[in-house]
Amino acid sequence: EHAIEGQGLVVNEARARATPCRVFAYKGREYAFSPGVIGLISGEKNPEQMEAFCKAGKTYEVKPGIKERFETFASAAETAHKEIEEIPKGERLVPWLTAMGEELEKRGIEV
Repeated sequence: EHAIEGQGLVVNEARARATPCRVFAYKGREYAFSPGVIGLISGEKNPEQMEAFCKAGKTYEVKPGIKERFETFASAAETAHKEIEEIPKGERLVPWLTAMGEELEKRGIEV
C-alpha cells in the first residue's frame, strides 16, 4: 500500500526525523531515502513526508545502482500502465501486475 501511495513506511520515526535524506530527481520529481523509513518518499505524492523526514537535510547524491533500478522499475510501470488504461478501475490490479511482470522481464528483471 505504501508503495502505491508514493510514501515510505516509517519504522523508526525518531531516526527518520533526526537524519538527512538522500535525494534524487526523476522526470523533475524529487524522491528521497531516509534512515528509519522503508521505501521511497515522494516529494510530489506525499510532500508532508518529505517535509517531516528530510528536515535534517538533503544530500543530492544517490548510488548509481539505486537510481538505475528505480528508473528501470518506473519505466516498466509507465509502460504497463499504458496497457491497462482502458480497463475500468477496480478491475486493473491483476492485468497491471501481469503487464508489470512482462515489462520487468523485458528489462532483465526476474519476478
